[in-house]
Amino acid sequence: MSRTRIRIDPDNPRSLPPGRVDHAVLDATSEEDIARQAREDDVEAMQDKARSAPPSHKAKRH
Repeated sequence: MSRTRIRIDPDNPRSLPPGRVDHAVLDATSEEDIARQAREDDVEAMQDKARSAPPSHKAKRH
């Protein structure tokens, strides 16, 4: 991903660059789409957590 540097004046909101929102796509997104994306995000977050968790140190049975 490339970087773009900008200069802003925190006291002047007009110095912020315009957003990059595709309003047609945003308007076409249904509540069902949002719910599905939230479920997918939750699953991905659980998988990321499982991958980054330290290994379990359970006692071995003999």
